Amino acid sequence: MKIKEYLGFRVAKCDVDEALTGAWRDRAGEIDIVRVSAPPVTAWPRLRRAGFVCKPKLIRWYAEVDGYRERLSRKDRWNLRNAERLAEQAGLRGEVVSPIDAAFMDEFLELYKERIAEMRRGLDVAGGIRDSVIADDSYRAVVARHPDGSLAGAVIGRPFAGDGAFRVNVSAVTPHWRKASLTRTLYARAAELAREHGLPRVSAGTDPNVFGLIAEPGLYSFKSRLGFRPTAPEELLPDEAEHEADLVLRLDQLSDPALIVGYAESGDGLVLHVFSHDPDLDLRHYTAGLAHAPVLHHLPQEASSSCRAG
Repeated sequence: MKIKEYLGFRVAKCDVDEALTGAWRDRAGEIDIVRVSAPPVTAWPRLRRAGFVCKPKLIRWYAEVDGYRERLSRKDRWNLRNAERLAEQAGLRGEVVSPIDAAFMDEFLELYKERIAEMRRGLDVAGGIRDSVIADDSYRAVVARHPDGSLAGAVIGRPFAGDGAFRVNVSAVTPHWRKASLTRTLYARAAELAREHGLPRVSAGTDPNVFGLIAEPGLYSFKSRLGFRPTAPEELLPDEAEHEADLVLRLDQLSDPALIVGYAESGDGLVLHVFSHDPDLDLRHYTAGLAHAPVLHHLPQEASSSCRAG
């Protein structure tokens, strides 16, 4: 067993035997999650009985471009139309930027880094891919600009033949236009761009499969309401199959609630696992996107405190 730490968050990396025999228990007070990487499928039933969630390592978000708007809920269709109306009334100008040069990328990064600074554990993903985006002519930016030419928001992505999707890698909007739901209009335009490229789907990116550490639960809910479905990458790209099993011990370094998308025990699709100190948490915010109902895992506050004190 090894304990890995990231910004105060600690994961006990175990093999199947260590996980099931509780080799981690003597150090439970130091651990937030016990994790088994790539457990054999034959071990999944035993891991589940021990409280582990067997899950894809990553979650990729997809929406089919045909009927994209029609599949949204009535409320979210109204929200999209309203966001488009507000953008039009304010005189925002939409455009697709291609290729993406250094000047545009640096302009976008200023806005993006402001948003990252507001996050609990923000990662500068856009900065990390800056040079790749500039060097690759296949990248496109769906952009909204104010009448004075300044940037109101943008999403950046590229067509990907492997899964037949226009993959959005990064996005950012100003605080004002975030409240006005400009992001909805940018993703709807990205779906249109996918169709123009002859692609059947659009992707809203890939997230680590613990919502509440880096990606927050609100992002899960928001992408679901935008019409995107959380998907195990191997559903469309079998070579990208990566799975692991997680046992959540406490929420000290996670949000409350925290979310993990697991494989359904029936073998049919995915199911959302919600971890919270609240035994009566309203799960209606987390019902979109998956066929199975979410599962609530109650972690008593006193148990978390006890682990911390131990």
